[in-house]
Amino acid sequence: MPMPPFTDGVLVHAASLTSLATGINSLNTVLTGAVAPRAYIPTSYAKLTANKTISNNLDTIVTFDTDPIDNDGAWTAAVNHFTIKTAGVYVAWAQANFVANATGIRAAYILLNGTSVTTNAVAAGFENAQSFGGGNFWCVMTPPMSLAVNATLYLSVYQNSGGSLALAQTTESGTFMCLARIGS
Repeated sequence: MPMPPFTDGVLVHAASLTSLATGINSLNTVLTGAVAPRAYIPTSYAKLTANKTISNNLDTIVTFDTDPIDNDGAWTAAVNHFTIKTAGVYVAWAQANFVANATGIRAAYILLNGTSVTTNAVAAGFENAQSFGGGNFWCVMTPPMSLAVNATLYLSVYQNSGGSLALAQTTESGTFMCLARIGS
């Protein structure tokens, strides 16, 4: 089949090709909150690398100190939470690991768009304290959530042992929170 003739204006010029991706990404950002296409799945993981003291009888936002995986820039140390950069369906999970102490209860909450356990919790885990091995640990996980750009997620913990108690970083794989996009 012979090539049809092109005239100036119909044929895409090389200079236009370089702005094509910018235009597509701008349009996709308006429609979905993300540039397209992505070569990765937005995933973040933040953890403690040192014990953190949690006061008695007080809900406390966990301040993580490192992010081994953060390919979408969702976790920022200065703000102590995850901020969604790419809209979509996400799951979040966390592990809280208190040092061994058999008094009181322990709790962990994943909070969405605020720091109030009462109004912003989307996942929660509670347990009676136990004194075994390295301490008290458990995981909490959200159901799939449709999150918009700039939605925020926090990990809050609680304990009422009668005094301050540390979150551990070295036993039972420590204290951490993860976030992964599972769909659009």
